[in-house]
Amino acid sequence: MMQIFSLSFCFAFLAFGQVAEEGQLKTDEHLMLVRANCTPCHSEKLITQNRGTEDEWRALIRWMQKTQGLWQIPSDSEQKIVAYLAKNYPPSPNRRRKPIPPDQMPPSPAPPPDGL
Repeated sequence: MMQIFSLSFCFAFLAFGQVAEEGQLKTDEHLMLVRANCTPCHSEKLITQNRGTEDEWRALIRWMQKTQGLWQIPSDSEQKIVAYLAKNYPPSPNRRRKPIPPDQMPPSPAPPPDGL
């Protein structure tokens, strides 16, 4: 009986836990709403590669609506989507390395433009 309980717990954790494979959306409240509105056009991996605040995610939605043909999302659903994204994919200040200082850059293989 204990083995059945342990096995059931493992399956429940896998189905409802916060752990997600790389490139998969995190299991959390409103996951299905995000999938329904975001994955018809692109993969979950594209979402997980991005980060932002609620305002940044909302601006991205507006850009997609204006330029990419994203449908109008009811405001209550949009707020849930934005909250999910901001909570699970917040800004990350150290996602990119610092620029290489100019004095440490290798010489360019391209010839300089005329006049320089």
